[in-house]
Amino acid sequence: MLSVVLAVGLLVSSMPGTDVAAKGKKPKIQTTKITLKTGEKMRVKVTNAKKVKWSISKNAKKVVKLSSKSKKGVTLTGIKEGTAKISVTMKNGKQQVKKTLTVKVKAAVKAVTTQPPATSAATQSPSATVPTTSAPVQLPTRQPGTEEPTKMPATESPTDTPSEAPTKTPGTHAVASLPLAYTDIPDMDYIRVGEDYYMVSTTMFLNPGVPIMHSKDLVHWEIISYVYDTLEDNDITNLKNGKQCYGQGSWAASLRYNEADETFYVCFSSNDQGKFYIYTTKDIASGTWEKYSVNGIKHDPGLLFDNGKMYVFSGNGNITLEEAKLSGDSIVFSGAKTVIKKASSNNIVSIEGAHAYKIGDYYYLFFIEWPKGGKRMEWCYRTKDLTEDWEGRIVFCDDGDYNGAGIA
Repeated sequence: MLSVVLAVGLLVSSMPGTDVAAKGKKPKIQTTKITLKTGEKMRVKVTNAKKVKWSISKNAKKVVKLSSKSKKGVTLTGIKEGTAKISVTMKNGKQQVKKTLTVKVKAAVKAVTTQPPATSAATQSPSATVPTTSAPVQLPTRQPGTEEPTKMPATESPTDTPSEAPTKTPGTHAVASLPLAYTDIPDMDYIRVGEDYYMVSTTMFLNPGVPIMHSKDLVHWEIISYVYDTLEDNDITNLKNGKQCYGQGSWAASLRYNEADETFYVCFSSNDQGKFYIYTTKDIASGTWEKYSVNGIKHDPGLLFDNGKMYVFSGNGNITLEEAKLSGDSIVFSGAKTVIKKASSNNIVSIEGAHAYKIGDYYYLFFIEWPKGGKRMEWCYRTKDLTEDWEGRIVFCDDGDYNGAGIA
């Protein structure tokens, strides 16, 4: 009986028209914006397509090589520096979608190994786990008029050769030692889009601001662009008429990719400007962003896209959820609701770094709780419905025998 069932199953699965998952659905391609290094390979996947046609010009073939072409995707290999356009036509019954892939190929760069600063035995305690002294390292910044992005130092891994940068093949892993680099990259937020990882960080009053960092393996990183060249053209930013913004500027930016409109979003608040900002772009590597702002501060905001809507979580003491819409060059909020309440007259507490995610059936919200005079700790809350109550617990409470203050 088992043999008969298996035979019938194989027969049915091989019959035309039985691809239920793809039937009637609109074909999709994983991404249309791709950056490779010479010699690097990447697989771009296609879903819900019965037929796929790939088209590339002779000149583009000198930049990128196409292989393993099928209705499920294509493998791209960087050949030489340049930009190539690839046309793809995807069909599924009456559904037909045409897309153009833009592939930028850069020269492979040498990996730079960062060495820990020398520390004498006399300056370390027996239980010390980090160097007690280190030479200051300046955060790389883009110089006016330059086109090439500044490269982040990376740690040499066993998969690398000393003379060349690693090439990323899907399914392989780079190995890192800690820290990756001795530098100042606080308040990180990071996402994965296809085979690419992107990360942002706090740059405070520095311009250009909010670096976009890119990696293929989470180990080797480079700065590829910035969200803005100058936050505002006023006396505060330009240090005129007794105004200044040292230690202010952009703090704790949130980076997200909205699949619905294939757009990258970055949001943050600026205390010195007294504003909340959202920046958007279709091409995260180009450095061209649209700017939206509104008066008022959203403390350590976190973006969430769900069911065609954009939400912002923010707060210090309590966390509020609001729906946000872009209007002209401004931002409109509605439906404000306090979802996490920690502060009260008897309990003075700060909350920082609210980051929200939708995974499976649950919405998750992570943040730091910082009780007055107490140890900072990491909380995670979850709910199945944004309109319902949240349940939470402490997921990290440890200071590593370092300074008793916990984590931030």
